[in-house]
Amino acid sequence: MSKFKVIKQLKILVISLFSLIILLNCPEVKAIKNSTFLKERQKAYLNSKKFIENNMLSSTGIYTNYLNKSIVSQEASGHQYLSESAGFYLLYLANSSSKNKFQNFYNTTKENFYYKGIFVYRLAANNEKNIK
Repeated sequence: MSKFKVIKQLKILVISLFSLIILLNCPEVKAIKNSTFLKERQKAYLNSKKFIENNMLSSTGIYTNYLNKSIVSQEASGHQYLSESAGFYLLYLANSSSKNKFQNFYNTTKENFYYKGIFVYRLAANNEKNIK
């Protein structure tokens, strides 16, 4: 191997090591390496998932609002269902590799929100479609 190639490889190695040292000392990487940070993030994720599945998810869809109030307005409010929320939950299920849960929730969403070739935006708590 020529002296020129060796020097070039050493330069690349030194630059790579220097870049790695800088990267490993940045605050974001230090936070990720911190096991307490990861544990807290995992705990928050599991608590959120549990809350949604136990309090917001029903056999019809996902409630717009946790509170069961019979508020009627142009905007989604009260204990209603939105196709938008169903879509976000379907994205979550698709990304979590829950094929059976995804298929079941998709079927439920289609059964409840699909009307004459379109997905309606909102369902009332009594499963009445909001079609305008």
